[in-house]
Parts: sequence; C-alpha cells; structure tokens
Amino acid sequence: NTNITSAEEVIEGVLINKLESVYLEIPQGQAGLKSERTAYEKKDIIEYTITVARGDKYRYKVCLKN
Repeated sequence: NTNITSAEEVIEGVLINKLESVYLEIPQGQAGLKSERTAYEKKDIIEYTITVARGDKYRYKVCLKN
C-alpha cells in the first residue's frame, strides 16, 4: 500500500517540438504547457511524470483539503 506524503508539480509554458506536434496534432512551435510532477512517500520518489499538453485544450483544477 502506497502513501503519498508529499508532491511537487511545476507547470510552464513551452513551444511544442516536432515529435510532440505529431502526437498532439498541432503545428510545431505552437504554445503548449509542460507539467512535471514528483510524488514522494517519505523521502522515496514513487511517481515522476512529465506531461506536455496543447495550450488550447489545457484545463487545470486543484482541490485542497485540510
């Protein structure tokens, strides 16, 4: 059983490269968003993800609870 104790996510604007343009079906050089996330269980990395999304189709939602 995995217990995420902390996580960090960075989102930044990027220009879509040639390979990404093929997968995203948009022209190379168009605006996109890159998300890089690392999740930890104590000090151990349990998830590392890089996502590149179309700038015209991106929606980000955050729910924080205490």
